[in-house]
Amino acid sequence: TSLSNRDKMRTVAEHIAIQISKGIIESGLTGKVLMTGGGVYNSFIISRIKELCPDHQIIIPEKKIIDFKEALIFAFLGLLRYLNIPNCLSSYTGANADICAGSIYDGRLNF
Repeated sequence: TSLSNRDKMRTVAEHIAIQISKGIIESGLTGKVLMTGGGVYNSFIISRIKELCPDHQIIIPEKKIIDFKEALIFAFLGLLRYLNIPNCLSSYTGANADICAGSIYDGRLNF
């Protein structure tokens, strides 16, 4: 059976919300949860996380903080790549090894 694009997107969004909620609940921590990063702009996923974590108060900071953190993290990942230091850790991804992901392009050479 073929699923509609709408159903496929709902499935992906639901999976993301369930996995994040599972992490929150399994942490054993209670109370407030600060959520930042570009993903917090997905109001559907945030609403599902709130529904799945009724015992937690999900806090979304102001736009400036969200955007600043996102930019800062990607700049840091870029710096690690430039220094050839692993920026994608197996302990987070489940991969077999840490890697240094990304490409550096200066207009002349691809490193």
